[in-house]
Amino acid sequence: MKFIQFLKTKGAIAAIFMGIFYSIAMLGIFLPGYSAIPGNVDKLPIAIINEDTGAYGAKIADQLQENLPFKKIETNLTNSQALKDLEKNDLALVVRIPETFSADMQKDKTASSIDFTINEAGATVVSSTMKSVVTEINNQLSEQFSQQTAQGVLMNFNVPEKQAAELAKKIETAYVGNIVTVNKMPDGMNNNMLPMFLTMAGYVGAMIGAMQLVGAFKSSRGKASKT
Repeated sequence: MKFIQFLKTKGAIAAIFMGIFYSIAMLGIFLPGYSAIPGNVDKLPIAIINEDTGAYGAKIADQLQENLPFKKIETNLTNSQALKDLEKNDLALVVRIPETFSADMQKDKTASSIDFTINEAGATVVSSTMKSVVTEINNQLSEQFSQQTAQGVLMNFNVPEKQAAELAKKIETAYVGNIVTVNKMPDGMNNNMLPMFLTMAGYVGAMIGAMQLVGAFKSSRGKASKT
């Protein structure tokens, strides 16, 4: 049998068809799926929990709602409820303003902080996107609070060197963002890529098993019933 004749057989035609079909099917699934990021990041749900009764907490909560690039922001949840939703991946990020936030802002030696909780057991793209968003938020808040603190410092000129150093330190530590992760991944990309490896291993295993099963059927042809 010549090669051209072989390619015209039902088996060769079916193999070529299935190879092309699976390639197109996988591309048709993966490409639209990955195109959702970052275009649909604004559709990810997050929660802002303001436990602070002072002016600073309310102001920051309002600023976050106005400036964060998310359309669905929950504000009526308790911190425990939000964390449960985060565990179930019903939320992508939980922002918690602690009850001592305003008080800490008014103290001389205490840095105020906001908790940003991310679930690393969720989709890798989502958790990495949330980390980038949190980093940007922390940078902006740190700059904002440092400027506010600096305004108070600049009102005091001709201060002693020791006192000036203390005031400079106060400016630098006016705000410190606190990033909290739940279900933290162990070190090593193998842990992060495990879902993909499991899917790939299952697919390849099923394909090899199916090939072996076909061979077993052929070897038993005529010895067993159709069932």
